[in-house]
Amino acid sequence: MVAPIMLIAGFDAAYSRDGRLQAGAWAVWSSREERLVEWVGGRKTDPPPYIPGRFYLRECDLAVDLLPKLKTQPDLLLIDGHGKAHPEGRGLACRIGEQAGLPAIGVAKEILCGRAGTLEARRGSMAPIAYEGRTVGMAVRTVAVVRPVFVSVGFHIGLDEAARWILTLSVHRIPEPLREAHRLAGVVLRNEFAAH
Repeated sequence: MVAPIMLIAGFDAAYSRDGRLQAGAWAVWSSREERLVEWVGGRKTDPPPYIPGRFYLRECDLAVDLLPKLKTQPDLLLIDGHGKAHPEGRGLACRIGEQAGLPAIGVAKEILCGRAGTLEARRGSMAPIAYEGRTVGMAVRTVAVVRPVFVSVGFHIGLDEAARWILTLSVHRIPEPLREAHRLAGVVLRNEFAAH
């Protein structure tokens, strides 16, 4: 019997204006209590430069290095980036999930490759993202009339299940674990706290 998913950890990173300081945070969200239960953050100087389509080179190391610092073991990882909806078929969410050995979902604000089908305006509307003749992700409208997010498999989870989780975890456009990770990465960048 597969254990239920209860703890979802989201990862996001922030950068100084000159790009020489990188801050990242994992935020662990309880699906049962619908609240943040733990977080950890860290900083890195002189991260690799941004290369379009190779975002994983910039953020994977920090994400993987910070994950073991969590006291709680997450059941699922959400990554601000792409999984299989990537020109190489293996984006940031794939690489983090593989290295962590945990189910992972990529959640992006823009499409990197392919094209999404037509979405209805209602919350919960979904449309596949097609690239080179195959489905690589799903556009998911998490808030009615608002632009969708673009969901793709990172590791060890099916696309339909991934899309349902993103919808379940979203009150706003971005799912709550990633909203918290984004906020906390900003806190770490401002040097207020490195962990909590």
